[in-house]
Amino acid sequence: MPVRVGLVGLGMMGTTHFKSYQEIAGAEVVAVCDVEGRKLSGDWSKAAGNIDTGAAKQVDLSRLKTYGDFAAILADPDIDLVDLCVPTHQHAEMTMQALAAGKHVFCEKPMARSSKLAREMIRAAGKCSGIPPRTSW
Repeated sequence: MPVRVGLVGLGMMGTTHFKSYQEIAGAEVVAVCDVEGRKLSGDWSKAAGNIDTGAAKQVDLSRLKTYGDFAAILADPDIDLVDLCVPTHQHAEMTMQALAAGKHVFCEKPMARSSKLAREMIRAAGKCSGIPPRTSW
């Protein structure tokens, strides 16, 4: 059974991740989340950023669940892993929320805006996994 992915953020990196998941046999994107309705309708024409990734400009998302609200995608029991492709300043908070919701998390780089926030994210992931916390860094 493939890992069921909820992809959050459909900018340049999000659409790049989406395209990559199409080639990974053990993963399946089952939902996408973005605050922009046009992206949820499949219009990714402005998602190239400063690099043309070759991603489609219009994508058929009819087989996927679409969410405009992060809390809603976290509440979806059909999602195993949340892939965060959002602005860096949102990584720590959204990672913590996803972990608290029982989701696995893949967070786009950079992990956080400070080493303190990155350590907090690592501690939160460790608590969820049962891995003992580090005593030093």
